[in-house]
Amino acid sequence: MIEDALKSRLVRRYEADSGFQARVLGHLRRARFMSEKYGHKLRYAFMVDMPDDELERHASENALFRANLVLKLSDVDGHLPHGRTDADFARYRLAGKEDQIYSEFDRRWTEGEFRLALAIPSLALWIILAIVAGPFWLAGLLFSISIAYIGAKSFSDAEEFLYTSIRSGRLPLEGFDSLEPRQILMKSYANLLADDSPAGTRDPASISLSDNEFYLEMNDGISLPE
Repeated sequence: MIEDALKSRLVRRYEADSGFQARVLGHLRRARFMSEKYGHKLRYAFMVDMPDDELERHASENALFRANLVLKLSDVDGHLPHGRTDADFARYRLAGKEDQIYSEFDRRWTEGEFRLALAIPSLALWIILAIVAGPFWLAGLLFSISIAYIGAKSFSDAEEFLYTSIRSGRLPLEGFDSLEPRQILMKSYANLLADDSPAGTRDPASISLSDNEFYLEMNDGISLPE
């Protein structure tokens, strides 16, 4: 769920932030430069076939293409730990700030707590009655299990509501949202190459040291071997 929320956030960030637009398009240009220079094959057709001006126009006018561009180049997985931490803290920041969201989230969460609080001791009750008065009391376990299931579903519904609020932008992810464009992770160059790219081309040693600056930015600061 948090992965979908982060994807939605990144696409909206591209639409609203010219700095992030420049980072995404610049990352693609560097990938194209590297692939042309070293004879590598990029993974996606739009990275190869579409001129820069046409690509920017499509990204501006076509929502589906824009989302595809951003998500194919951004490293969403790299932000998942940060996003989960933000989401965990978001629920504690709801009260007093987002009362409508907090009220709905709290109602579902409280229902889950109440049902589990009822289910757990009732399980013990049916077992004790079965021992004392006969095994037919074990039928009551079905009631307890049903209540426990509904309680777990209430927790799940509360979590889903929270992530839907994050996905829609009603609830902020304060840490992730405060990142500068240059701090948003992009996929490494190796991950942008097609699976059938010529053998050996994924090896940093096959890339000239004169291109170290490009490679560094696209591989999270990992230096090329000397």
